[in-house]
Amino acid sequence: MIDGIVDCWMSEKDAQLYTRLSRTTLANARYGGKLTFRQFGRKVLYTKQDLDNYIKANSQLYLSDEDYYKSRGGR
Repeated sequence: MIDGIVDCWMSEKDAQLYTRLSRTTLANARYGGKLTFRQFGRKVLYTKQDLDNYIKANSQLYLSDEDYYKSRGGR
């Protein structure tokens, strides 16, 4: 199932487990045009690469306070 995924089709449930995102978040990303998906009848399918691309494009890296101040030339 999730372990050892190469680049196969994932159901919504598998995508939720893989990304740890809610069904609503995935649906909003789909209908907002941010997440590529395929639909066959009522079944929505994703690829691992599409999910990875979405996460990479829509996530932020947070630094610790110390790293933040160092990056700004402080402390």
